[in-house]
Amino acid sequence: MPEDKALRQELSIGRALRPLKQHRPNPLKREFDEAATATALAETGLPDVVTRPARERWLDLALVIDDGMSMLLWRRLAVELRTVLQRSGAFRVVRVLGLHTRGTAAPALRARPYAPDAPRLPATALSDPSGHTLVLVVSDGVGPAWRDGRMGQVLARWAGVGPTAVVHALPPRLWEGSGIRARRWQVRTRRPGSANTDWTVADPVLPAALARFEGVPVPVLEPDAGPLADWARLIASASGTAVLPLLDPGRGGPRPAPATTVPGPAATPAPADELSRVQRFRDAASPEAYRLAAHLAAVAPLPVPVMRMVQKAVDGRTDTGRLAEVFLGGLMRPVAPPASAGPDPLPPEHRPFAFADAAQRALLGAVPLSELVATSRLIGRRLEQLAGRSPDFPAWLAHTAGSDQLPPGARPFTAVEQRLAARLGAPPQPSVFTTPTAAQEWRRPEPGDPYVLGPYRLTMAGPPGARVNPFLGQDAYGAVAIVRIARHLRGQRAADLLGVEAEALRRMDGRYTRRLLRTGLGDDVPWLAEEALIGDRLDYVLRGNAERWDDRLDVLRGDAERWDDRLDEAALTDPGRWDGLTALALARQVADAVRLSEEAGMVHGDLTISTVHVAGADILLTGWSSASIDGVPSPALGGDRPPTPSTTSGRWATSW
Repeated sequence: MPEDKALRQELSIGRALRPLKQHRPNPLKREFDEAATATALAETGLPDVVTRPARERWLDLALVIDDGMSMLLWRRLAVELRTVLQRSGAFRVVRVLGLHTRGTAAPALRARPYAPDAPRLPATALSDPSGHTLVLVVSDGVGPAWRDGRMGQVLARWAGVGPTAVVHALPPRLWEGSGIRARRWQVRTRRPGSANTDWTVADPVLPAALARFEGVPVPVLEPDAGPLADWARLIASASGTAVLPLLDPGRGGPRPAPATTVPGPAATPAPADELSRVQRFRDAASPEAYRLAAHLAAVAPLPVPVMRMVQKAVDGRTDTGRLAEVFLGGLMRPVAPPASAGPDPLPPEHRPFAFADAAQRALLGAVPLSELVATSRLIGRRLEQLAGRSPDFPAWLAHTAGSDQLPPGARPFTAVEQRLAARLGAPPQPSVFTTPTAAQEWRRPEPGDPYVLGPYRLTMAGPPGARVNPFLGQDAYGAVAIVRIARHLRGQRAADLLGVEAEALRRMDGRYTRRLLRTGLGDDVPWLAEEALIGDRLDYVLRGNAERWDDRLDVLRGDAERWDDRLDEAALTDPGRWDGLTALALARQVADAVRLSEEAGMVHGDLTISTVHVAGADILLTGWSSASIDGVPSPALGGDRPPTPSTTSGRWATSW
């Protein structure tokens, strides 16, 4: 899926870095001096070659990226900032390193960011005695090493030999709650590219006697063109002056634990603890962040790119301030990726995060359902705008022709139009009806039919069955399902009957059956929802073809008790309808379905050609409410009779 960019004003930032595009002579490299060679030749007449020290960019750049769990929010920001710095042409070499700020071994450098297995490097690796290495650290200040003074000591060491600065990933209003606090000071340099320890620092208003800066000055910058331009001009000037936020030197001592919590694996908390955590988050967070948390909870689990997209749809903002409040608020936890995708195949920035069940239920009550639906539609329109013009992130596109399965509990974060789905490589979404004749049995709901069951708004009613009635329903995200209710039973008896079918579908797990999607057995009207795939009943298929066989019409006039066998024989022996291979393939599927159900501890209680549905080249077995599971008979077998041919219409009762 296309993803919004994280860094604003890329072109302006590139222009802001122009003062750093300076050169210096390299005494170890020589280059041909055309003008001096021509002058020497004119003066001496000798073809001597004159060389000079080669000129090269005066600074190397070490871009150090804090790659803790919380920094997953700003990984794209770090990537885009790296690209801008490389394209600026201001640096001879750009090195990108990871920074570990958590644990007893912190702080430590890694050869690559977001790569836990990358080789470790000592912090002294960036102490360049020549002073020609500029160190730029990108962090959100959440790691413990920022709070207990360890990172302050490392920054002071780097700033003692060359220019050093910190790019704060959080917006300025959240700096006070992080481990990187800053205060504005007036800074004066003595020479271009001087180390921070050579700067003169003074209060921009108060005299030096009343306000004295203690420690090593380290600028703290926003990733915007204005602050970066002021800093670049200061670094590049021989005697420049600027007012910059400097890292608070008073942060060297131990500090209390932060109010924010980095998402991380933990034991499942009690619901009461989760509810109290939600209450603390609501008290501390801004109203906008609490509202955003509700929208995120509606589509969790979700990775960081989807979080950004949800935030953009909710409040139209592209900065991550509100999102950071939610992400660091102690409510979200990383979850395992889908098992079908292999052992943790996703890159770090695409790890899914989720809320605990109790917290999710509490957050969902914060905004109305109509607002959640509107947000989903906005995301769909935004995806259409970005398709083909933006970097992508991986996402599952739900489709009946898909080869993978979504993990249990997965929720869609948007619905896309068929036009966009086609651009993303998905074939046209087929109808839930596999044939036109399958749709003829369905009608619009009548006044006596239910209108809503669980999250589904019912749009069509199917043919009444012997035990259950089917409906087509659509949830708030546009997902379609077959929703069933008991036909003649109410209350617990209806729940027991549907519970048998739900358990049977779970055990079959989509093998020759529709997949079970959701259940509402405890609702006032018990219901269950299945995969929306509707084919032709096998008896309708056989009967429809037999009526066209003039020489076989006597089959339909025979004894009703032998109707099944004779009709089946007529259909399978007619070369104009099915050949032997087709009949054998269907028979094998039925036999395989019976074998699988037996292995799952079940016996179908009503297996006839009216409970076998043909969907393309496959079959679907229905009527599982009659199944005996683990030797326990279904409640349907107590008084219900198996379906028999209707004497008035010639049609069979539907065994849903």
